[in-house]
Amino acid sequence: MSPSLAVRMAATFDQISNGRIILNVVTGGDTKELAKDGIFLDHDQRYELTDEFLTIWRSLMQGEEVTYSGRHLQVQGAKLQFPPIQKPYPTLYSIYGCYEVQ
Repeated sequence: MSPSLAVRMAATFDQISNGRIILNVVTGGDTKELAKDGIFLDHDQRYELTDEFLTIWRSLMQGEEVTYSGRHLQVQGAKLQFPPIQKPYPTLYSIYGCYEVQ
C-alpha cells in the first residue's frame, strides 16, 4: 500500500474513533508468505522500505506537503487534506511496544 493511501485511511479511522486508533507496524516475516503477496525484498530491503514509508507517513500526518524520492518509494506533492485528531500523528505500535518517533 502506498504511504499516502495509508495516511488517508489512518487519518479517517483516527477521526471516526475520536483519536483512539493505534497502528501496528509490521515489516514482514516469512519470505515464502511475503512472496505470495508479491513482495520479494530481503530482510534489509524490507526495513529500508519501512523506513521510507514511515518517513513519508509521518510528514504527511503532520500536515506537510511531501515530495520524496527514495530507493523504494516516490511521491510528488502529496498532502493530507483531512488531518488526524492525534498529534503529531496516531500512535505507532511494533513488537517493541508503543513509541513516538521524533
